Amino acid sequence: TRALVEKTVHSFTLAANVTGATRSGYIRFYNEDKNIEAYVMIRQENFEPRIDVIVSSQTRFIPAAGMTLPVRIESNVDFTATSDEIILPVSEAVAGNYDLSVQVKANTGLTRDAKVTFYNAKYDFTYVYAIEQHGSDVIFADDFSWLQPVIDAAKSSTPGEYDTVGSKNLGANAPNLYSTEALNDIFVPLRDKMGYVIPGKADGANNVVYVQECYLKMGKTKSSSQTSLTLPSINAGGKDYVLSMDWARMVQGGGTIDNYTLTWVIVGNGTFENGTKYSDPFETPQGLGEIFWTKISAVVKGADADTRITVVATDLLNKETGAINYKASGGRRMFIDNIVAKVIE
Repeated sequence: TRALVEKTVHSFTLAANVTGATRSGYIRFYNEDKNIEAYVMIRQENFEPRIDVIVSSQTRFIPAAGMTLPVRIESNVDFTATSDEIILPVSEAVAGNYDLSVQVKANTGLTRDAKVTFYNAKYDFTYVYAIEQHGSDVIFADDFSWLQPVIDAAKSSTPGEYDTVGSKNLGANAPNLYSTEALNDIFVPLRDKMGYVIPGKADGANNVVYVQECYLKMGKTKSSSQTSLTLPSINAGGKDYVLSMDWARMVQGGGTIDNYTLTWVIVGNGTFENGTKYSDPFETPQGLGEIFWTKISAVVKGADADTRITVVATDLLNKETGAINYKASGGRRMFIDNIVAKVIE
């Protein structure tokens, strides 16, 4: 006796699961003549529409003049894209990954967010990408892109990663700008042209400045290995302004974060909003083993073209005399990037 088996292929279409959780259900097969039934259990993961816009970790703001911005778009849904501030090469696309260059228009007004709005009608899903674009209220801005010739020279002899914070790579290359003669010869004229002052051994500090792509790392964990950073002159024309910068503390072995706060010191005319020459101490929320940028800011009042501001670890300061103890031991390593001064209109 031979059993007769019939095989039939069935196709089913499942709606996207946008409930916010995994769900399950059953498909029931039933033969009424023979009163036979069978079940198939279906398990469906939650579907989350996603559109990501990825730009270089070095691009934290757009200059007022505008720029061509390389971006990567990763999407699991079809989308339309619209913007008033950014010229887009296409207005719609299917799900996928795209490497593009978009043109950010010049900004003749005050600082604004340059935005792109992405929309998927099927899931009624909207994602807005925004990046700050400077305007006429910005009187000083430095993203340290002037360090690129130093990085290019460093990479020509030692290829590899030079971005500790952005790549979260604690082992990234960070050559000393004082002890590496070829880099020092490029760095010093650029530093002086920008107007920064970074004390070294000749100034009673130590030669502990290291290049990153494109920002500065300063300090070392050994004794007598401290330094500071004095900013270029910022002329606000008598107006109050907000000074901001990106700052990160270095991570020690075992994940401990260098334990210090940061203070800004005014030399010359002007005070901070607290009425003194010293800003309130800044902190970062970095946890064990974490490294990322924290944007810090303070209001500067009554400064003029001769006013200078120094960035230094708080516990190195003697606030009675203004002296800085560069001989202290302990880790106070700092990464500094994206310094911006914006007048208060």
